[in-house]
Amino acid sequence: MVRFTGAVLVSIALLGAGSPPTPLAAARVLDLQWQVGAGQATLVINVAGRPGLAVSPREEDALIVDILGARPVPGLVAPVPSGEGGVRGVHVRHHEGAPGFTRVTLELDGPVNHRARFDPLASAVLVDIGYQITRLAHEGQGAGARVIVEANGPVGCQVLLLESEGRLVVDLPGTTLAPSQPPGSLPVVNSAVRELRVLESATGVRVAVGFEGAPPHVLAGHRGLEISFAPRIRKVALATSVWGTPRLLVHTSAPAVIQETLELSPQMLTLEFPQAFLLDEVPAAQLTGSGMVEAVRVIGSPGGDPGVRLEADLRLYGSHTLVWNQPGTLLMVEFHPPDLRGFIVAVDAGHGGYDPGALSRRGGIQEKDITLDLALRLGARLAEVGATVVHTRDRDVFLSNQERVALANRVGAHVLVSIHLNSYRDPSVRGLETYRARANAGGTELAEFIQAAVLEHTGLPDRGLRWEDFTVLVQAEMPAVMVEVLYLSSPTDASLAADPAFRDRVAEGMSVGLVRYFTAWRLRERR
Repeated sequence: MVRFTGAVLVSIALLGAGSPPTPLAAARVLDLQWQVGAGQATLVINVAGRPGLAVSPREEDALIVDILGARPVPGLVAPVPSGEGGVRGVHVRHHEGAPGFTRVTLELDGPVNHRARFDPLASAVLVDIGYQITRLAHEGQGAGARVIVEANGPVGCQVLLLESEGRLVVDLPGTTLAPSQPPGSLPVVNSAVRELRVLESATGVRVAVGFEGAPPHVLAGHRGLEISFAPRIRKVALATSVWGTPRLLVHTSAPAVIQETLELSPQMLTLEFPQAFLLDEVPAAQLTGSGMVEAVRVIGSPGGDPGVRLEADLRLYGSHTLVWNQPGTLLMVEFHPPDLRGFIVAVDAGHGGYDPGALSRRGGIQEKDITLDLALRLGARLAEVGATVVHTRDRDVFLSNQERVALANRVGAHVLVSIHLNSYRDPSVRGLETYRARANAGGTELAEFIQAAVLEHTGLPDRGLRWEDFTVLVQAEMPAVMVEVLYLSSPTDASLAADPAFRDRVAEGMSVGLVRYFTAWRLRERR
């Protein structure tokens, strides 16, 4: 390429030597197109015939390409450049004379490297504009350090990492240094960068970085690139600890800043790495787990902007701990099962004895039998995770509402869950609803957790949360709810009530809701 710095340079060539000449006046300029590539942009001037060519800079703000003996076709429109290579505009004008010529003027931000030639196979004049490195700088400290290489167009790069020497070499083929960025070493005051140099050769610009600690990585941008010292996520995996509990392993190039968020309904742990990058070998994906951790999503853009997010979908989660290894290159997220030791749950099976409660339309199903079955299933699950379960009844006996709530108050239960089934004159009405009383503090939060979890596990129609001053709710000295699981008046719901597998899912949902409720309770206590 020819580089100019203000002096006028004229190069004139008559093209098509060696073959019978075509009259210059017969040449035509057909159209102009921009082609943007890595390292240079090319103005393609398609022509018919074999014109002459003259190229000259005008001061530092333009490049003039004269196509001798050529006339533009009527209606020729110059393309609008996108700014690559420092080209601000393109103008086309025909000049009459003997012979006449068409002048293409490229308006520039400053001096450029250029090369103009005629390609007989393409029948086009090609004007290559080389990109320039306009700025080299560094900012930040430690993991937040980065070297910024700005260019006036997209640049290709070749990277050589000499990790044992603590050096990174980045070659930018076809580029040159702009006058605003002289070659040499830049002063460095940075814990991660010990040396920063920029050189220019006949083949392009070279940026050399001497670093301390973990090697940086190169991120290509639209105009230039960035050499980042931010930690990289090398690998994400699910494993099992020696205790049989799930463990999330996050391999990094260096210690990383973590922001964690825990959602409880549904349960999801989110780990944000705001400064980290994903390696190309770690694509955004979903890991399938089992048990406590159902799935882990890896969200980020390999080679793109910083910021990686891990989302773990949890089931019957109790707590977790974050543990870094000594070099700070492996984060272990240990998940612990729920532990409800210390919590007393009063489980009330509605109706009983001579009070059957609601009946199915065919009379084969009694509410008192289903509520007792659900209560026993729920109690067994809660006991498995350490809760102390107090049943208001564990057999087919009658208790008044006052007796039920008095028992819960007497044992000092932390919550009371009363289980019922509903009925209505319209058989099309079906689904799940949960009641709480305005006079009962804490009932709404408990109702929200149980309603959401049972819906997740059963897929029942959601009839929402409701207010009602039932005795077992109003007189309870602890958060209390009444769960109306199904409508026995609905043939569909009645058939579900008769299915032991479905009743198991209902009990599972209620236990998950209670685990989430007590997990939130413990989180508040820690704060």
